[in-house]
Amino acid sequence: MDRLRLRLRQLFARWRAWPQPQPRSSPPKSHGPPKQRGGFDEVLRLTGALEGASITSGKIRTELLDHAFSTVPYRVFWKDVDCVYRGCNHNFLEEVGARSLDDVVGKTDYDMPWRTIAHDCQADDHEVLDSGLPKLQYEVCIPSGHGTPQWLLVSKVPILDRGRTVGVLGSFDNITARKAAEEERDALRLHLENIFASMPSALIGLDGRGEVVQWNGAAEQWCAAGVTPARGQHFEAAFPRLSHAIPALTRAVAAHEAWSASRVPLTLGTNSGACGADIFCDVMVYPLGTQGQGAVIRLDDVTDLTVKDELLRQAQKMDSVGQLAGGLAHDFNNSLVGINGGLSLLKARLSRGDQDPSEMLELVDLAQRGVDGATDLVQRLLTLARKHAVTYATVDLRDVVRNVTKICSTTFSREIELSTTLSHEPVLVSCDRSQIEQALLNLCINAADAIGAAPERPGHHELQVSVAPARAEDERFPRYFPKGNARDFVALKVTDTGVGMDESVLRRIFEPFFTTKAPSKGTGLGLSMVASIVKQHQGAVDVVSEPGCGTTFTLYFTRDRSQSSVREVTQSFHGVQRKGRVLVVDDHEMVRTTLCHLLEDKGYTVLSADNGHEAVELFRKLAAELTFVVLDMVMPQYSGKQAFLAMQAAHPEVPVLLMSGCDTETEVAETLELGARGFLKKPFTAHALTQAIETALSASVTGSARGASA
Repeated sequence: MDRLRLRLRQLFARWRAWPQPQPRSSPPKSHGPPKQRGGFDEVLRLTGALEGASITSGKIRTELLDHAFSTVPYRVFWKDVDCVYRGCNHNFLEEVGARSLDDVVGKTDYDMPWRTIAHDCQADDHEVLDSGLPKLQYEVCIPSGHGTPQWLLVSKVPILDRGRTVGVLGSFDNITARKAAEEERDALRLHLENIFASMPSALIGLDGRGEVVQWNGAAEQWCAAGVTPARGQHFEAAFPRLSHAIPALTRAVAAHEAWSASRVPLTLGTNSGACGADIFCDVMVYPLGTQGQGAVIRLDDVTDLTVKDELLRQAQKMDSVGQLAGGLAHDFNNSLVGINGGLSLLKARLSRGDQDPSEMLELVDLAQRGVDGATDLVQRLLTLARKHAVTYATVDLRDVVRNVTKICSTTFSREIELSTTLSHEPVLVSCDRSQIEQALLNLCINAADAIGAAPERPGHHELQVSVAPARAEDERFPRYFPKGNARDFVALKVTDTGVGMDESVLRRIFEPFFTTKAPSKGTGLGLSMVASIVKQHQGAVDVVSEPGCGTTFTLYFTRDRSQSSVREVTQSFHGVQRKGRVLVVDDHEMVRTTLCHLLEDKGYTVLSADNGHEAVELFRKLAAELTFVVLDMVMPQYSGKQAFLAMQAAHPEVPVLLMSGCDTETEVAETLELGARGFLKKPFTAHALTQAIETALSASVTGSARGASA
């Protein structure tokens, strides 16, 4: 007896499910999907243990069974073949609100709290009685007219006596709280899925192995042509357009690291496989957890914002040029004085018959210096103001500082002492040079305005520009790159001795259209544009300022340690023909006349045309006699590129040298790709013209030799 009690205690402690007892005639039937096994399995285990024990006393058997049912933390009951209750455990009594067993025995389901579903309960009883098979782990809902419906998890098995079914043994557990939690969980999951699906951003969920587990409709445009991503498919296979276009994204996913990039140019594909439109996206990777549980990739189409930013940036460039216009005009007029004065003196002395070569050359040199100064000024102005596609390349920031400060030095007030401090070693960053020049110019103009706004301190003021690798002792650097190494960054600084700013102004200086200047003095776009440019380059802007003590702006950029090798290219001009007939095409008469004189001085016979149509007609008639063509890119009605294509179609063997004084980089590059032999930037010297011609003819000779050897 003691051994049996010990065995029962062990069974109660373990609470594991045993296989269900089955009639020998047939295997048990499954009613619905399998669910977690509950307390009824334990009831059957205890019953089986008692049946297997050698207990002859019916009284002892009954006491043990009562003890077992009372110990099980579930509601246990049994009925006869008429579905009348014949017994239950204490938990059942509490559930139905009964004081003693007498309040249950002899009652039916119509007398219980679930009387509204009594018919269904008895139908389940008859199913078990008639089939002789158990009905396990099924859910029953008890409606409530005034509150939350109750949910029960029920199991029933037949009670057999010598092979004959004599009743039903059952148990149930109240799972109302669990059902409520499951419904809340399912509702929350559905809500989150709806949010995920309706987001305009493309969202892709990955597991720890980089396999796709979830995506929304906006993400499907990035999958392989004609393929819908499948759960369990690896990211690179499901979304090749992204993994191939952004290798850093793939590396971040594999390394379980956070990563982001702004304004990434991508080609938007279509499921039909057709080439889509070029767009710009902000791309982010958010790791899930800290143990590589997965990641979420987010892509935001910012094409419209990028276009608007570019328009705003271009407008701000023009605003900067407008602010510099007075100084630029002054500097340009100084160059014109040298040109006009030198030529006037030369003309006067020639008219008097003076023949002193040294004096003549001195006057020509004076005019030439004026031309060089004006040319340099125009080129810098075009570089600053031009509109172009964003192009990243390795740039030495020292060259950027030299270019911008040279413009500023000729346009700012002479009361401002502009100085530069440049590193002795190259300061290389991967950037769009035009944008960095624009940012630096904006800071310099802002500094000059701050100095000009300090009437209480007239006289000498300083504006310092420096660029060098960031220093490890820089206390402000960790604010922006807490995990970064200062040696991997460069610092571009602009310091002025102007009026300075207080905290209220510092908090708002990067807001678009915020300005402390008079309405006619500024638009409030300069510093906001600086912040936008630096952010696009994955950098940071630091500002230190106090009222009356000036301001220091520091731009941090990631250092580019790649070493770009510059190879000296030598051209062999041996055997290049210096005689022959040349066709000059330009719509400006002065340029045409000058070119004709320069080429005739070199020994060429020159034909000229003032438009593309006339040039093409002459070319077709005289192509066999032409040595080369000098073609202007910008002409009315028929552009240089159109004229070149017509010439190329008729006689591609004749070299064509392009020239232009406008910002036509894209069109020039395309025409060179199509076969033009060189490009000459206006204005140019006779020496530059000679070098360009020799290069074009040398390339033509080399190409002919290669063709002959092939």
